[in-house]
Formats: sequence, C-alpha cells, structure tokens
Amino acid sequence: MTDPGRPPQIRLLLIDGHRAVAEALAASISAEPDIAVVSTARSVAQVNDGVDADFNLALTRYLLPDGTGADVTRALKRRRPDLKVVALSAVVDRSAIARLKRAGADAIVGRDESIDDLVAVLRATHDGTAQQARAAPEPRSIGRGRRSVSRHRAFAALTARELEVLMQLCRGRTSSEICAELGIARNTLRTHVQKIINKLNVNSRLEAVALAQREGIV
Repeated sequence: MTDPGRPPQIRLLLIDGHRAVAEALAASISAEPDIAVVSTARSVAQVNDGVDADFNLALTRYLLPDGTGADVTRALKRRRPDLKVVALSAVVDRSAIARLKRAGADAIVGRDESIDDLVAVLRATHDGTAQQARAAPEPRSIGRGRRSVSRHRAFAALTARELEVLMQLCRGRTSSEICAELGIARNTLRTHVQKIINKLNVNSRLEAVALAQREGIV
C-alpha cells in the first residue's frame, strides 16, 4: 500500500494531441496515489523543444498532429536512454507496432484497454516487469492490475476511445461532429455511447456528461 505522505513514485509525461482527452486521462491517472502527471505535451515538436519537468516515465499517443509516438519515443530515448516509454495506440498496422519497437518503446497499449489496465502497464513498465508488446493484429497491453481505488473509479473502466467520445459529448458536440472528428461511423458512435452509459451506471448520455463534470473529469 502506498504511503499517502510520500510523493508519487511515477512522475509521468503525457503526450497527446487532443487537449480534452489529455486532461481527462491525466485526471484519471493522477487519481492513483503512486502516479502523478507532472507535464503534458501536444506534439513531437514540443517534445523536441524540451520538457521542463522532472518525469521518470512517458506515455505517448501514437498518432500526433506532427508525427507519431515512434518519433516521440526516439527523441526521448536520444536524450535519456534509460527513460521508459509507453505508447497508447489504436493503430492495428503491424508496421506501426514495429516502428514503435524499433524506436525503443517499452510497452504498447491498445486504446481499447481500460484505464485500469493502462495504469497496470504504467506500473509494470516503471518497475521493469513489463514485456514489450509483440507485433500483432492489435496492440496488446501487458497484464491486469488492481482496480483503481480513486474517486474516479467509475471512469477507470472506460477505454481511451470511450473517454474521447465522452469528452466530445461534454463539449456539446453533435453526433455528426463527433463522427467527423474521430473518424467513426454513427453505429460505432452509438456503440461507444451505450458502453459509456453502462460502465458509468447512468441512464443517458446527459447523465454521463453530468457525472463527468461533477467528478472533475472535465
């Protein structure tokens, strides 16, 4: 059990081009007593310019506005060879996974994994017990962790993609706008929304938005 009086063991740099999603991820991850998101970056360029923060682990989205998570990983490893990097990816292309591995990514997590599973991988990577994901039809996370004990527990069951959809809902976007922004079909959006409603144990998308606002997720 983590001593509440001690500083978090994991100091995370989070790289994600979507501000709202990055904030939501940061809120969920930082609710863990042993993890703190100490800095964020929106692009490869920002990482190349240098990040003024004391971090000991990095989590990067694969697709970024000006490059990929492989570019970020390569830049970080060039400066700090011992730094551990986890990549969060929805890309199912074997070549993308291979690029991440060649760049030195220590673990690759599928975006359909829950926040709980992502947290488990972050811990395992920090501790040096995670095995690098192998090239496969889909990125795979390593291991299953304990359930979150944070006040954001209900949101820990959401996947990163579901969190993206929820953030769009919280911003008041219409279904058409969300589909265009995320590049998904309406049927896919309906599926994501229904899963969000079920996981948060609410009755509608409006209740899901209200809960996210009340819990400080947005």
